[in-house]
Amino acid sequence: MPWTSWSARLSSSVSIALTMHDVWLDFSKGRKEIVLQMRSGDPLIYREGYIQNQQGINVAALSASGKEKLKAWQDKGYEVAEAKVSYILAWRPKEANNEHAICLANVILSKHKGQ
Repeated sequence: MPWTSWSARLSSSVSIALTMHDVWLDFSKGRKEIVLQMRSGDPLIYREGYIQNQQGINVAALSASGKEKLKAWQDKGYEVAEAKVSYILAWRPKEANNEHAICLANVILSKHKGQ
């Protein structure tokens, strides 16, 4: 396969692994039970800055950093095509006794048709 066709196909989609900086950590408070039901690889839904499980329940929210990261790709002509659970992590805020479950997702973006 020629290099140009391989690289063109490769750039038609981009995978972004969200980090702790890309999600609003305090949003997870009160969602531990629902988040702990999910497993790595489970499909998710992206809607206007929120990550939802298959039942449409918000399980994560993008932080300002996460929104900027996603917008940078959208400005290049990409749109969110799918999302999946990457990791479920425990997070405990400073000076708190309770841990919260954080869902980190892998977001797949695809190039808009005609771009």
